[in-house]
Amino acid sequence: MKESDIRNKEMIDQGTYFYKIDLEKIIFDKNGSDFVKVNCPVCKKDGHNGLKKINGFTYCLCANCDTVYISPRPGEEKLEKWYSESEWTGKRRLKYLDLLSKKRLEITYPRIQDFIRQIDLDKKDVRVLDIGCGNGSLLKAIKGMLQDRHKVELHGTEAGSTEHLKIEDIKLHYGMVEKLEMDVKFEIVCCIELIEHLYNPEIVLNKIFDLLAPGGFVYISTPNWYGVDFQFIGDRYRNFMAPTHIQFFNPGPLKTLMERSGFSVMDITTPGQLDVELIKQYFFRQDGRRTFERNRVLDFICSDLPEAGLFRNDLQDLLKKYNLSGSMRCIAKRN
Repeated sequence: MKESDIRNKEMIDQGTYFYKIDLEKIIFDKNGSDFVKVNCPVCKKDGHNGLKKINGFTYCLCANCDTVYISPRPGEEKLEKWYSESEWTGKRRLKYLDLLSKKRLEITYPRIQDFIRQIDLDKKDVRVLDIGCGNGSLLKAIKGMLQDRHKVELHGTEAGSTEHLKIEDIKLHYGMVEKLEMDVKFEIVCCIELIEHLYNPEIVLNKIFDLLAPGGFVYISTPNWYGVDFQFIGDRYRNFMAPTHIQFFNPGPLKTLMERSGFSVMDITTPGQLDVELIKQYFFRQDGRRTFERNRVLDFICSDLPEAGLFRNDLQDLLKKYNLSGSMRCIAKRN
């Protein structure tokens, strides 16, 4: 699979166009006067190296734990407005929701299968919550994995303007998850590509802990700042799209956050599949011309030679093995 299978050119072009409009309309409407200076969201220290400034936002690299975070950043109300009123994160995203969900599920499905194999569900009745559930495809996939042995009840949350979505067999909850009141506890909570978006990820992790039944499990995925995609592509990388992404973790700080919220961390891995493909895409234009000065190593990695394809596969496997892939997964338990 290629990144273009998940995000085609039309989707990227529309996203970029409306992103710029939304920034001016929602985020910078008061010239940033309601931005808030914050410390590192993990270690809480304020020592940092100014990493880079992109689209008016300053990304800071924590000098203590290597967490990347935006400071100053839009306040909580401003971020909530971004997700509820933004053309791209709300209405326009729905146009591509089925395509996005289908393609991403092809990547996520085997990882969730592995997660289900690792956990011990000793209850007949299992409630599953997906935070930011989109069209519900992940929840339905999980139900398919569990329904032979369990009676499965599905719940999903959405922060933005998706109230018109009607998903069979899924109870939908609208609003920011940390503000939702639910009268049920869950055996499984999934949080896919979310914590990098949150003004205060620790508050949401605390909420997830409270939502889990004792003995319940959480599955979290998020970009890995130590990933080769971030380190090689740099400022041009589309993951640097604030205020959608306002922090990036690496395995150590993520483990710290999880444990501070009360979880027992079972596993943190980087099972990414597209790192080498992403590097190839960013370093060569569609017409095959380089975007970098001549480099024999990159020329070889990006070439169509059969041995280059084998090398790319081996390299991707090594990135997974040593937690250097750009996609990070955490499995944790509430004891």
